[in-house]
Amino acid sequence: MRFLILGAGRLGYSITHDLIRSPRTEMVVLADRDAHTVQKLKESMADEKIVPVELDVCQEEYVVELMAKADVVISCLPQALHYDMAKLALSAKTGFCAVENSPDPELTSRLKLLDEVAKDEGVAIIPSIGLSPGLISILAVSAADSLDELYEIKIRLGILPVENEGNLDEFRIKPFNPREFLHPVKLIKEGKVLEVPALTEQESLDFPAPIGKTEAFLSFGGAGRLPELYKGRIRHLDFKSIHYPGYLDRVSLLKELGLFSNQSLQLPSGIEIVPCELTEKLLSETAQEAADLVVIKITATGVKDDRPIQHVFDCVDYGDPAERIGARTRMTAYPASIVAQMLAREDIKGKGVLSPEEVVPARLFLAELDSRGIRLTMTERAPVVKD
Repeated sequence: MRFLILGAGRLGYSITHDLIRSPRTEMVVLADRDAHTVQKLKESMADEKIVPVELDVCQEEYVVELMAKADVVISCLPQALHYDMAKLALSAKTGFCAVENSPDPELTSRLKLLDEVAKDEGVAIIPSIGLSPGLISILAVSAADSLDELYEIKIRLGILPVENEGNLDEFRIKPFNPREFLHPVKLIKEGKVLEVPALTEQESLDFPAPIGKTEAFLSFGGAGRLPELYKGRIRHLDFKSIHYPGYLDRVSLLKELGLFSNQSLQLPSGIEIVPCELTEKLLSETAQEAADLVVIKITATGVKDDRPIQHVFDCVDYGDPAERIGARTRMTAYPASIVAQMLAREDIKGKGVLSPEEVVPARLFLAELDSRGIRLTMTERAPVVKD
């Protein structure tokens, strides 16, 4: 198997680290504009399978040449470039995966426009692989498919500092895209697909130490295409992000102050700014290196063998400190690597623009995660009855 990774940052490094561990991987071309960065990674990873390449993606002919030599291209570039890279992958007739750090409905819609061409060319394009959307959507489908009848799916995901000295730490380890809280959240309620505001429907969750008490609220995009997939088949489905208590109040205040607005403003100096872009930049500049963890809880409620039942996926991951890979990075990069390898091995046979929750074989995916030390616990229990 031959892979081309576009972008040699943390995600590119971590995906490369996973790919080269497979005996079936022949070569990983790691491409980035910064030749020093690529060479440094090559030296630190010290594996002959890794081929560092200095590449400006504006050089389209060279990009297509590199893509044509790969079985699968994995884009870790800024999301704004995924569409153009997908079109080049079509020209090269090479499978394409895009790793997204946050959902982008406009990008998803644009990529869907390539579906018919991709089918005609026999190329698979999988956008939105990673942690959310991606991993958690695949887990939700796996939990749901284990039931004979399905009533409800609840998806909860948190990316939290291991040591929390006050909830401001969350802003420092995980700068967010303010647009995530501008988009309405799509969910299923009482059998109907609805759109409701983000930052609503707060609930409390307790986890074992070191996490403890948390809050969760509706956030955009984490459910991927699940609302469309389960439309007419389920009573309730929602996705909420998990945070330490107080986080919602702080984010809500920023939104109320207009700092999430995507409408440009002119300052008295004459300079025009877009508040959400400024907020995103300021948050990213305050980001700090800190140990993080990922916590996942997915609950599917329904009927199995003629009795009501809940299937619950639980996971707390602390990353791989020995390899200097944090939890969020690992839980984004490894699913991307697994899906890319499935494409290269043709475990995923569909062509066109594909949704991971619909085409990724869940049982094999879970086995691959386990082989990498990512432990997911499936619990079967009687449904919890609320007072």
